[in-house]
Order: sequence, then structure tokens, then C-alpha cells
Amino acid sequence: MTHQDSSDTAPLQASDDFVTVMIGDQSFGIPVETIQDVFQPQAITHVPLAPKLIDGVLNLRGRIVTAIDVRKRLGMEPRDRNKGCMAIGIEKDQESFGLLVDKVGEVLRVS
Repeated sequence: MTHQDSSDTAPLQASDDFVTVMIGDQSFGIPVETIQDVFQPQAITHVPLAPKLIDGVLNLRGRIVTAIDVRKRLGMEPRDRNKGCMAIGIEKDQESFGLLVDKVGEVLRVS
């Protein structure tokens, strides 16, 4: 068994992986471990009397998912309805949500 001097090895750096998303002209990162699905929503059903940031509900493989418009949550201009959007599926307190974003980018590792 040989002994290595600690100066011979580089220190381990903690890093996190983030999925980048575009909302308007801004880029955001969402931790990979919090994301369950990335999908293009097909049909969003409006929910009467729901808070303004709730775009409605959608069906994701048999589950009813609350669709949250992140643009509305951030106080941005509404998304052009003629342009498509993407959804990031997350779960919080055993409830499923779809965060509606303009585009999904790449996965970045940040030290």
C-alpha cells in the first residue's frame, strides 16, 4: 500500500447540474434533481376562479397537473399564444405542477 501526499491530488469540488430555461429574454436554471419531466403541453384546461398565475390544468400520463405560467409569476408580458411553450414537471408536497416556460435549453454543471 502506498501513501499519497494530499498535495498530489486536486481537491474534490462539489457541483450541481441545472437545466436551463428561457423565459422572455432571460435565462434561468432549475436543479436537475427537482425535475420529473420535460414535455410540450398539448391541451391546458382553464380553471375558473383560479389565481392568475395558474394557467389551468393538464393531463400528463393520466395525472392531473396544475400548469403555472412562470411569465405571469415573474410579472412579465404574457406569452404569445401562437408560439409554443414547454413545461417542466415538478412535484412539491406530493402535488404535481407543470412550470410553463418559453424554451428548455441544455444541462449545465456549475461548481
